Amino acid sequence: MALGVAGADGARRRLAAGAGNEALLVADQFVVTFDGHLYELPGSCPLLLSQDVSSESFTLLLGTDPQSSLLILMNNSTISIQRTGQVKAGCQSIATHGHYSDHGLSVRKGSNQVQVSNQHGRSVSCDLQLELCSFTLDGWFHGASTGLLGTNTNDAGDDFPLPDGSQAQTLEDFFNGWKLNSSCTKYTETKERSSQAATRAASCESLFSSPDSLLSSCFRVVDPDQFLSVCKRSSSKAPCRLAAAFVHLCQENYIPLEIPGLCVET
Repeated sequence: MALGVAGADGARRRLAAGAGNEALLVADQFVVTFDGHLYELPGSCPLLLSQDVSSESFTLLLGTDPQSSLLILMNNSTISIQRTGQVKAGCQSIATHGHYSDHGLSVRKGSNQVQVSNQHGRSVSCDLQLELCSFTLDGWFHGASTGLLGTNTNDAGDDFPLPDGSQAQTLEDFFNGWKLNSSCTKYTETKERSSQAATRAASCESLFSSPDSLLSSCFRVVDPDQFLSVCKRSSSKAPCRLAAAFVHLCQENYIPLEIPGLCVET
């Protein structure tokens, strides 16, 4: 799929007014970049999500083994947030309601929340129940990042960088550029029965298109079009996972939405 200047599917509009400095990872399946692009990640590939372009003092990696999900390299320490909810700083496990600090690095673990931050304005916040992690960079890091989460320049046109500094022309090239294992399995869409696809499409439309959607009060602030498009061509779990990301962006823009009850129950 060609990206062009606007990105996948001609997505020219930013997801949220005032977006920037924050990116999202949703259930290890979807990302919202710093500059507002939403796309689905390729499966079965360890990926470099974000990295400081100058000193490489901050790196986010997405793993694919059954244990380690998100690796955060910060202040010469490695923080691992595992799919089981276990959090480690190096080899040290952090207990629930525990706190770890070392040379400006701070890690806090609650019942369902993990907070990682340092004195330089970089932070990672994960809701383990919603499977949603947000990455925040201080304004001083404008344009100082690269990787799958983009450049943090408030310019959607340069949000698909490659390691050599050029811009990818297709999503395939973009993903390939940030794979940590060149031989990993390429992502292929799972073929579903038409009834399953129709059911998912109806769920996507009820959330991101219908004027009766519980999310509709935020449609003018957070663009629902990318969510609808990505949702329709993704897995059966996509509607609720994307709804969680949509609600998070709305709350960041001071729209008091809640995740639809059906999604909370499932």
